[in-house]
Amino acid sequence: MSRPVWLDHIHQRSDVFVGDNVFLVGQDRNLAQHAQQEGATWRELFYMPTAADSLVAAVHAWIDKVAGGGPFGSLGDSNSPAARAAEAALRTGPGSQSRRDLLDRYSQHTVYCASCRSALQAVTTLRDFLAMAAVLVWAASLSPLFVVVSALLVPGAATGTPAAPQPAIGLALTAVLLAAALTAGVVILRRSRNMFLFVDYDHAHK
Repeated sequence: MSRPVWLDHIHQRSDVFVGDNVFLVGQDRNLAQHAQQEGATWRELFYMPTAADSLVAAVHAWIDKVAGGGPFGSLGDSNSPAARAAEAALRTGPGSQSRRDLLDRYSQHTVYCASCRSALQAVTTLRDFLAMAAVLVWAASLSPLFVVVSALLVPGAATGTPAAPQPAIGLALTAVLLAAALTAGVVILRRSRNMFLFVDYDHAHK
């Protein structure tokens, strides 16, 4: 049985494609600033000495040679869309985008991915169903539980009988355990749902 596409996306691909956004935005802003003020290029600003950097450098070189700096033009051309966007970004300052905006999985991926979008809807529906069931079971269990506990602590206080019958105790405990299990399910699904929306990326633990 093949692994669901959405499971691969939320546990691997999103970490790779979204996790570095905080740093990439800073690098892009730095590149734009130097390009606008000094006419510097990415070759002069980024130090890429390892073999792993060769592909990145080759792609940038190809973009410069064939695509004129990219689909939005070169940062060195003050009239290009890229240069105008860079100027606007420099004016707004480094705090213009919050960490949550930069690592927002929903707007960057989930809303466009059919697999993740469907999984999110399923998780949300199941979470809401379990939450409703948990509320009903808790409400149903608290009343008989109170009766049972009262009967155990003060024999005859709640029911007029010397002690709570064993079946009532078992039923009350079963209801409490079921309500607790449903509540735990809601918590787990809430955390799972967040995997499609926003996950703060801590590079120190990756």
